[in-house]
Amino acid sequence: MAIRNILIDLDGTLTDPKEGIHRSIRYALKKLGQLLADEVDLDWTFGPPLF
Repeated sequence: MAIRNILIDLDGTLTDPKEGIHRSIRYALKKLGQLLADEVDLDWTFGPPLF
């Protein structure tokens, strides 16, 4: 049987998703015409850890 799909959980266990999430937020805001300075802290967009 051939493997057709692989699921990877990237919630912070194997990788740190912070940079990708920050870049995604900045991209979305840019598309909406809202630019943010690079030094703006976006950590408030992260929820608390589950553990």
